[in-house]
Amino acid sequence: MLLREIAARTYHIPGSKRTRVSITTLRRYLKTYHAQGFDALRPGPRACVIRRYPSTESDAIRPPNPILSVHFSAHIGIDK
Repeated sequence: MLLREIAARTYHIPGSKRTRVSITTLRRYLKTYHAQGFDALRPGPRACVIRRYPSTESDAIRPPNPILSVHFSAHIGIDK
């Protein structure tokens, strides 16, 4: 009954539009807390990695833009 009461409340969750926590999530948190302690509930490091390519590589893998080519050709007076 206590988990239902906790799940029924609304919360301000930073970085999220959600305002509620499901009973399933609360059970998972409790299981993790009992097995590994409070520190196991803290968020881990982010797994995403931003990859940056040098401009020559990004130009080589970027597909040409046919609309831009037509506009550019018309601008400089080249007929196709």
